[in-house]
Amino acid sequence: AIVPEHITWNVLNDAGVPHTESHGAPWHVEVQLTSCAFNCADNPQLNNTIFASYKVINRGQEAIDSLALGLWLDFMLGCFRDDHQGSAPELNTVFTYNHDNIDGSSLGGCTEEGNFGENPPVQAVTCLNQDLSSAMVFFNSSLIDTHYELYFPTEPQQYFNFLNGRWRFGAPLTYGGYGFNPGQDRPPASFCFPGDPNDPSAWSSHHSSILAYDQNILPSIRLGGLFPDESRQIDVAYSYFREPGADYLENVTVMYAGIEALQEWYDNQFESSCTPAPFCEENCIWAGDANADGIANHCDLLAIAVAEGQRGPTRNAPYNWSPQPGEDWEDEQSNGANNKHLDADGSGTVAFEDFRLSHLHYNLTRSGYQPPPPVYREGPELVFDAVGTFNFNNLSAGQSTGLGRLRLMADIPELYALAFSLEYDTAYFEAIYGQYPGYNLDTRTFMTGPADRAASLQFDYARVAPEGFAGEGRLTLLQIKVKESFLYPLPADTTLIRFKNIKAIRRNGSEIEIGGNAVVARFPGIAVAAEEAPENPDILFFPNPADGRLEVRFPGRQAEGIEVLDVAGKRVWYGEGLFVDSAGLDLGGLPGGVYFVRLQIGGAAVVRRVVLR
Repeated sequence: AIVPEHITWNVLNDAGVPHTESHGAPWHVEVQLTSCAFNCADNPQLNNTIFASYKVINRGQEAIDSLALGLWLDFMLGCFRDDHQGSAPELNTVFTYNHDNIDGSSLGGCTEEGNFGENPPVQAVTCLNQDLSSAMVFFNSSLIDTHYELYFPTEPQQYFNFLNGRWRFGAPLTYGGYGFNPGQDRPPASFCFPGDPNDPSAWSSHHSSILAYDQNILPSIRLGGLFPDESRQIDVAYSYFREPGADYLENVTVMYAGIEALQEWYDNQFESSCTPAPFCEENCIWAGDANADGIANHCDLLAIAVAEGQRGPTRNAPYNWSPQPGEDWEDEQSNGANNKHLDADGSGTVAFEDFRLSHLHYNLTRSGYQPPPPVYREGPELVFDAVGTFNFNNLSAGQSTGLGRLRLMADIPELYALAFSLEYDTAYFEAIYGQYPGYNLDTRTFMTGPADRAASLQFDYARVAPEGFAGEGRLTLLQIKVKESFLYPLPADTTLIRFKNIKAIRRNGSEIEIGGNAVVARFPGIAVAAEEAPENPDILFFPNPADGRLEVRFPGRQAEGIEVLDVAGKRVWYGEGLFVDSAGLDLGGLPGGVYFVRLQIGGAAVVRRVVLR
């Protein structure tokens, strides 16, 4: 059998937290989920499929007599407002497809961002080793004119009904229309919309005058009884079908054939179905690291902006965070990296859509990545200040989240794109993040939020302005969250919030030197680590100022760990272990400036200010 390129494993259970959706009691069921994906040189369909194996275990003390497992599917195929659902019982499959051949065009309400445009694809979910027992559709919104039986379930019995092929309050699924036909002599059904939408005479959502508005589908597998510690395994394929040149219904036809192939490959343990793609070792593409500096971050947006519209050879999937080969393009970036790295999605064109993969893989790094030394350039151009009653001069633990604003204080001619970080100390602040985080393709703006995989201690921002930054003005608003409490004395009652690694460029990529004003945040009255008087002969720090080597003497005493903090309170050096009488600190790798050295002696913190030259 072929070994997948990527395998993940995680475990979930229903006993850890309240059932806030169904409001039901826990069953003490554990699910061990193994997911995998292939990278084949000769099988694009396998590359576009994720396989998931659910091992369902009864961890309770009692047997379960009628267990059903459902796959709750809210596909959201591009624009969610124009999606239809379908089922293929003979293939143990449910799927979603578009209402027409332009994703998002017919019903409106969606922006272009995230839509598939012309010839939208089909997504399918297939149970590979169990038979589906039913598939029910329901609507996630009451804004459309459908019966309340068709809305999503909210109580345990309603969930049970949907899992067993019945409507919300127990009415049977019947053939035709929505599948809800009270008072009509319609035959019962177990699967909604089982017909081929290419066939006008078949029962499908596409030919039933059903509004394609936020439809969801729930395929179910009836597992029956499950004794304590007994388990069942359900193998599922999540697949994607988009044949070049095929329209939205032709892609449904492609799906039917593709599902049959997936089932055959699975039954044969993928034997002879995949030739592993060659492993890339040099000059590899990491999708999202547009400037090839070893990390996917906000600066990649600027690299894309400079080369937008350039073309080169296309590249096949996958587009995950892994080294992938790619044919060199004709041109290079200013840092010498080939332009092929800019084309994250392999389309053959550098476009702002490529930054979506930078966002998806945000702050992931290549093996061996070493960040460059930080640059803190002072200047009047960038300012971070408080809004309303929030006051940087009078902060305290546990106060309400405040609002700050980032401003560009000068009209900078030819400024095309801007990126920077705002560095803060997490000993004082829980987080500083964008009020509207994420990547906005329309405004070509990116900023990190509280849930982003952002670098610790900083907020990241990037923006491209094709028409230029129109004079001074607000860039964005930020949320500022102070720590709920300070569990130990801090080195000082002040801390800095600083602009770091500012990069401003012209359209041709040449840099414009600008700076930012650091913010001094004050916390009056907080507990500060005691600093022994310098004249105390028992503890000596010398030489001070130091050129890199600092000696600390504390005769007759022991120090349990020594750390060095910068002026923002960030730990930049740490010596682990027990030091007796003295310690030598090699600080030559730190840039010149003011630092605090903190020792733990006899259960008390000793802090001294030192200067490195």
